[in-house]
Amino acid sequence: GIIYPPPEIKKIADKTAQWIVKNGPLFEERIREKEQHNPKFCFLNKNDPYRAYYDYKIKEEAKEAQGGKGTEAEAAEKPKKAKKPAPKEPPPYEFVIDMPAISAQDLDIVKLTAQFVARNGREFMVALTKREQRNYQFDFLRQNHSLFGFFTKLVEEYTKVLIPPKDHARLRGNVENRYEILDRVKGRVEYQVYQEEEKKKADAEADEEKVAYALIDWHDFVIVDTVEFVEADESLDLPAPLSLVDLESMTLAQKKAALIFNTETPEGDDGGDMDVELLQQMETDDVEMEEGSPEPELEVQKPRPPKLPEAHAPIKIRTDYVPKLGSSSVSENTSICPKCGEAIKTSDLEEHMRIELLDPKGREQKAAAESKNRTSNIVQGDAVSKSLARFGAFRTDIFGSEEVEIGRRVGDVAEKEKEAEKSKVIWDGHTASIGTATRQAQQSVSMEEQLAALQK
Repeated sequence: GIIYPPPEIKKIADKTAQWIVKNGPLFEERIREKEQHNPKFCFLNKNDPYRAYYDYKIKEEAKEAQGGKGTEAEAAEKPKKAKKPAPKEPPPYEFVIDMPAISAQDLDIVKLTAQFVARNGREFMVALTKREQRNYQFDFLRQNHSLFGFFTKLVEEYTKVLIPPKDHARLRGNVENRYEILDRVKGRVEYQVYQEEEKKKADAEADEEKVAYALIDWHDFVIVDTVEFVEADESLDLPAPLSLVDLESMTLAQKKAALIFNTETPEGDDGGDMDVELLQQMETDDVEMEEGSPEPELEVQKPRPPKLPEAHAPIKIRTDYVPKLGSSSVSENTSICPKCGEAIKTSDLEEHMRIELLDPKGREQKAAAESKNRTSNIVQGDAVSKSLARFGAFRTDIFGSEEVEIGRRVGDVAEKEKEAEKSKVIWDGHTASIGTATRQAQQSVSMEEQLAALQK
């Protein structure tokens, strides 16, 4: 029988047996000489009761080592036997093209264009590209478009049909040696089977990857960032989502229109910010107006000058600048118009007289307005005191004691009216006499009347 050693010695015996099988009997002699005084290695002695267990473990480890080598050799031979060379890829079909995702309308246009290009040559294609460069329906003529390769392949096939090649040796060989056709068919079938097997392997690997992802503990995660959805996101004017079938059935023009719509930048945010800034500016202006002037005068809004581009150069500010726009020549001489009684510049008096004499309706309207103002009971400034002075000069029975003064005042007024009638300038209506009438009108106006008109 076999006597099993204690756990500590048993563990050392098992480990030593593994090393002896790997390194040979010489390794056992070295351990015995080194550990001869260690009681834990007592199983190395020939007469020890645990020696039988040690020999048994050596035999077991040797069998396992031989069996493992045989299994590895068999496993290495199996793939070599199962592995087969990949079949040779057959030549592609000459008149078969992989159909891309394209709508029926675009397919008809591409085919028809390819036929015309195959018939008329590359010059027709270049001319058509220049003419339709703004038409999105012909974007496939550009080299960077996804349908350009499909279009080029169609052109090559239509060219072969319209202008067949001169070499017919291959076709003659097919007629004479029909078994060669069978060999090509067999090779194509083998390649198709090989592709199906590779596809199955890829699907199996994808399934294993899905299972591996399913075993992941998705609840054990770390939050990197969060996306917040506000109420404004719900009111955005976004296009409806499209399915894959809808996208494939869209024409080139529709795809371009959708792309332009999606890339447009919304102006709502900028407009809102500008409105807020304008409101704040208006409020600031109102506050400054209330603090600066309690009774602001109404001014005509002047058009703002266009905004100049910002300059990066340093700006020099002049403190002694005097604007020329609002300055007026106050020192220019003026004359009193005998018709309207207004102070007019001497340089503009001739034109003013011509307008006054050519517009009789304007004079009538102005006279009616003046008579209305005279009969009005609303007076301003010192008009009340002047009116009372004139009234008192004629009514000495109220404001004076002599009646002779009344007659003198009445006579003076009558004489002034006669002189005004004599000195009244009348224009004969001819253009040549405008200057003469103007000079007479200026001479007839006395200095006292001019000063009185300026004081009004």
